[in-house]
Amino acid sequence: MRVFAPEQVEDLRNELRQKTRLGPKPVLVGLEELARRAACSMQTIRRRLGAELPAGRKLSQGPRAWWGFTPKEAKQIVAWVKRHIRRRRPRSQARTSTAKDEG
Repeated sequence: MRVFAPEQVEDLRNELRQKTRLGPKPVLVGLEELARRAACSMQTIRRRLGAELPAGRKLSQGPRAWWGFTPKEAKQIVAWVKRHIRRRRPRSQARTSTAKDEG
């Protein structure tokens, strides 16, 4: 058994954080937040995960699984969705014929 002084413990922690994966957990952005940023539904993003978009990290199981993405992945996903997904026009603008056109 080895005993370390408090200063040595801090030095060891700093050394391990630099050389291993023992650093702080990354900040993750949720799928709901991504959909809000991209102005689309969560299903739109979920369907394309792994194919056109980064897969992210599945943090829980089941039908209401929670997905997490790094800020870099989140930025990529939002940019891709805005570039490739056509938004539907509201119903009032979608109609092209009016009563004047018909008569």
